[in-house]
Amino acid sequence: MANESIKVRQLVIEYYGEGISWKEAKRRSQAYENQGLKDAFVTSLNGHESIDAAKKRSLVKFINHSCQPNSETRKLTVLGEINQDILQTRYSYWSLTSL
Repeated sequence: MANESIKVRQLVIEYYGEGISWKEAKRRSQAYENQGLKDAFVTSLNGHESIDAAKKRSLVKFINHSCQPNSETRKLTVLGEINQDILQTRYSYWSLTSL
């Protein structure tokens, strides 16, 4: 539950994790299942990119799948913190409706 209202097209939360290919996501998901890990969070962003948040986590792990979603995942490119010339890829959830 949010502490304040979230407006349409407002940033909800950033997704922390390792960017991996869809093929690697399938492999890791199966490996986590075989190990009995229930709290492994691998999210598919599109047909070829995924995020594995099994080791790096944030509150975004509480966002569930929905057939009528009220948020969407977006890929953002921002200047890196270590070297301003290096770009890092980051992912976040943005609201589609008022929450």
